[in-house]
Amino acid sequence: MNHWLVDSKKETQLILLPLFVPVVLVMIFHDYFSTHHEVTTGWWLLLVLLIDVSHVYSTLFRFYWEKSTFQKYKRLLVIIPLAAFVVALSLHLTDSFLFWRVLAYVALYHFIRQQYGFLRLYSRKQNQNKVERLIDSLAIYAGTLYPVLYWHLNLTDTLSWFVPNDFVRLDLAWLNVPSLVVYLIIIATYVIKEIIVARRSGFNVPKNAIVAGTFLSWYVGIVTFHGDLTFTLLNVVAHGVPYMGLVWLLW
Repeated sequence: MNHWLVDSKKETQLILLPLFVPVVLVMIFHDYFSTHHEVTTGWWLLLVLLIDVSHVYSTLFRFYWEKSTFQKYKRLLVIIPLAAFVVALSLHLTDSFLFWRVLAYVALYHFIRQQYGFLRLYSRKQNQNKVERLIDSLAIYAGTLYPVLYWHLNLTDTLSWFVPNDFVRLDLAWLNVPSLVVYLIIIATYVIKEIIVARRSGFNVPKNAIVAGTFLSWYVGIVTFHGDLTFTLLNVVAHGVPYMGLVWLLW
């Protein structure tokens, strides 16, 4: 069964490889990323401006410049940005730090849900039962939420999404071991399930690449390395490039 969306070669280059290539680069240049934690101006221009901000603006192509889509969702596409601006401005005027904290969690939600979306896109043709779909969901969420929980428990003093201490520190160190155990159990369950499914109906390459790449990029970016630069590199490339690639492929 063909699980690709449009073109396997282009999707591999634009959607799948961005999950893995930055990890390989970080490992090759381990000494550099172990000692350089700050996102300098040059890195900021490359990662934040040219990739992260660009992927947001690529939404214009898909929703605002495609006439049929804009007309279909016109009310939402006009009201939501205006409402978000009013809420964000009011929040910032009330408490600027609270604004950045709320924005950090909104961004986190957005990043996590994109991985879930790619998972569903690449499993759309699979004949899955409820248990198999549940295991897929648990896997993609574990791949993102465990590193984020680890961040909340251990790294709020060394890592930040937007501004220092924007994530709430959880003084619950006892959760480190049980959360790791649950994380490993979910990984094992997913692997066993995929072996069974592969024997039954074949191996879904793009879906499993999305899951594996998500686990790898989030774990290495947060748990293995504790620097803003490594986290930003892995997270932004794995998020922004696939999104822009998807918009371009389906345009």
